[in-house]
Amino acid sequence: MLLVNFEQRQQPLWTVTAGFSLLELIVGMALGLLLITGMMTMVTQVLASQARTLQLAQAQEEANMALAFMVQELRRAGYWAHAAQRSSEPTPFELPSKGPFHCVLFSYDANGNGQHDGDSELFGFRLHQYQIQRRQRGANCEQSGWESMTHSAQLRVLALNFESLPRHHSKLPLLRIRMTISHPQQLQWLRELQMTVSVRNGELQVE
Repeated sequence: MLLVNFEQRQQPLWTVTAGFSLLELIVGMALGLLLITGMMTMVTQVLASQARTLQLAQAQEEANMALAFMVQELRRAGYWAHAAQRSSEPTPFELPSKGPFHCVLFSYDANGNGQHDGDSELFGFRLHQYQIQRRQRGANCEQSGWESMTHSAQLRVLALNFESLPRHHSKLPLLRIRMTISHPQQLQWLRELQMTVSVRNGELQVE
């Protein structure tokens, strides 16, 4: 009789698996550091770009506000509250007159009392040390005592020109304002702004 003996092998309770070697761990950590460094560099560049964009937007906004204010004031040049009642009399208020090309002087009846009240009703704008300044205490274009309208840390005004234009079909004097601006920390960024002002009280001046 043939006897067959089946051997029963005992199966292990767990399976031993091989881990990462030291070299593999070092390579993995190095790749992780490279990935993190790349992501941090990208985030830094994005934040820097956003900061530059914000700076330029602020400079543009400040320039637009300064230009709008100058236009608003120049439109009032020569205004006289009692002009209609005293049409035969010369106006005591001045229309825009230019000194140097970067400066304009004028006056108007600010309080509407029909009288010229001295320095408080003398106005003007000029460019000085890359800033737009507003006339104070009746100073002329070359004197000190002007008040800065723009901030040197946010806006650099490279040029400010006031140019009288021929009237042609317009009955009122026309004045063109041109500005060239930049940013003190981004000098490669340049913008030119311009606007034409109709001096509404110009018909009061006898030519």
